[in-house]
Amino acid sequence: METKTGIDPFFTKEGMAHTGDFYLDGQDPHQKLLAPAALADMTGFPPLLLQVGTNELLLDDSVRLAERARHAEVDVILDVTAGVPHVFQSFKLACNAPRTQYCLPMIKSLVVRTQATGRQAIVWAQVD
Repeated sequence: METKTGIDPFFTKEGMAHTGDFYLDGQDPHQKLLAPAALADMTGFPPLLLQVGTNELLLDDSVRLAERARHAEVDVILDVTAGVPHVFQSFKLACNAPRTQYCLPMIKSLVVRTQATGRQAIVWAQVD
């Protein structure tokens, strides 16, 4: 989290701590249901597509989640786009830029390919 301080336009370490406290509401943060990306058993998960920018605090979390998925033998694509912030896929201008224009077709491709096998995909990206 320290390496992206001042780069991420949406998140700060302090803001995430405040949101985390609100989300946990006094509960133990080490519960699998409260932190599934870090603690849940990923065995049997459907394929994952993680799209993350290099300018966001969640980059390290995305890398860790991809590693955990691979260890659980889950198909996972970790797509890291340089120089973009959190939820870059939702920015109309960003999706028209050459380095990010593939993001929406990649999501569609994974969903279509996975549905053809009778499974569902999990896509970790916010798209408006």
